[in-house]
Amino acid sequence: MNLIRKISLTLLLLPGCAANLAAQNLPVEIEAVAVPSQLLGHDVNVSVVIPQGADSLRYPVAYMLHGIGGDNSSWLEYGDIARTMQRLVDSGEIAPMVIVMPDGYLSYYSDAADGSLPYESFFTTELMPWVESTLPVIIDKATGHTPAATTSIGGFSMGGFGALTLGLRHPDRFGAIAALSPSIRTDEQFTSEGPQEEFDKQWGRTFGAAGKTGNDRLTPYYLARSPYHILQNLPSTFGQRLLIDIGDRENTLAESNEELHRLLLDRHIPHTYRVRGGGHDFDCWNSALPSALRLFSPDPSSPEAAEACMGAIYRGRVIGDDIPSGSGRDISRPYSSDSIEPQAISASELWLPSANPESRRKYPVLYVGGTIPAPLRRALAENADSLASTGAIAPLAICFLGAEDTPQTIEALRPELRQSQRMRAYLAVDEPISRFNSLHRDANLFTAAILYHPQGNEAQADEAAKIICSHGRYPRLWIVQTPDSPSYPLASRLHILLRQSDRSHKYRILPSSPILDHWEEWLRYLNARIHI
Repeated sequence: MNLIRKISLTLLLLPGCAANLAAQNLPVEIEAVAVPSQLLGHDVNVSVVIPQGADSLRYPVAYMLHGIGGDNSSWLEYGDIARTMQRLVDSGEIAPMVIVMPDGYLSYYSDAADGSLPYESFFTTELMPWVESTLPVIIDKATGHTPAATTSIGGFSMGGFGALTLGLRHPDRFGAIAALSPSIRTDEQFTSEGPQEEFDKQWGRTFGAAGKTGNDRLTPYYLARSPYHILQNLPSTFGQRLLIDIGDRENTLAESNEELHRLLLDRHIPHTYRVRGGGHDFDCWNSALPSALRLFSPDPSSPEAAEACMGAIYRGRVIGDDIPSGSGRDISRPYSSDSIEPQAISASELWLPSANPESRRKYPVLYVGGTIPAPLRRALAENADSLASTGAIAPLAICFLGAEDTPQTIEALRPELRQSQRMRAYLAVDEPISRFNSLHRDANLFTAAILYHPQGNEAQADEAAKIICSHGRYPRLWIVQTPDSPSYPLASRLHILLRQSDRSHKYRILPSSPILDHWEEWLRYLNARIHI
């Protein structure tokens, strides 16, 4: 994979990354490649997904953009976009494609009017040429660029605005546009948006309207980048494929997207408009993602797409040639298998999810405390990997935490683990609650924690409640105890204290049962907490 190694040679090989058959059938995921930019004056982190087996084949390319508060990892982590793509490829619904996810900052993917952040120029004159020279994408020999027929762009929220403005302003470069909950404004909304300080921060600097109010905000610079005004001036026969998808629990975006759809109807511009149940979150965007990827997959009946894809893999076939028998994945075989293996880290044991051995990315972590026998550790890790392979949860690492280790000591040794409170969870199994208290006494480490048969006394429950309440909203607790446990008063007291403090938590008193009986429910709960 020479093209992939152009990216990954500068990255350290991950220890213990076994090249098992199941993992090899997953796409390559490389997070935070540093792409140099003279225009911006610094490197830009870009994540990429590359179909497995890209030794000599070239693919369509899709650019996927994030929203405000996101970054180049958003679609990898919250959207699990690589496995979503692979499942659609395996079912024959789409062609495999290269996916490019750049860090977009607070740019709205436009050049700032004051020249401070020329992001659109970076995208079109630096990022796209980098993709064309580095990744295995289809190139039009006549132009030296990726053809519009095999180049797409999509995004959520601010990234939905970016997909529209970049895609519509460069119809010669993008054949398909997918805007998921795009952060667009009608003229009336834009001119009345407040408070002024927030408007200036989010919109004013970029579009030359900082400090302006009313109709003065409708600068020529903004109008040239507003999807409404672009579409008002485009011919109704324009040839791009267009999808707008939004949830029914949006606030101001409900009106603006409805108005955009009605504008497209009035102008007889072909497009797909979908409103699904959901809000401004990844539950909604992940539901829409398969539709976006289907839109991006070139139509084999299109002469332009067929010509562009000459010599490239497409819908399980190479245009003009057959793929050798047996080169595809057996979709009856799950990605995960018993070939994932533990890795010793200090006094702990780490299990990473199945991944292509060329991948370099980070994962959220579930830390497990307590004494867990080796066969059960394997069963728990393999079950989690199997759930990730079906899309039931996002891939995550599982670390069985040694008595002397902490999340900080483990993460200092393993750069592929995400180091943030939101991306950590804890499961304590028959463990003294004093261990949980000590781990996050000074600072909250976890978005959620499950205390399964916690051991201790009521005084330690008082300490636990005090520590938890000192950390604001998190961690969210799930307490499980048996009704006849000697430590029942601990669980009971902690539950009452959390109720008195109006702290959201789950509390279960159940007969004793194996951990595996609860494991899937816990993983789904923790996955929702991590990816809230």
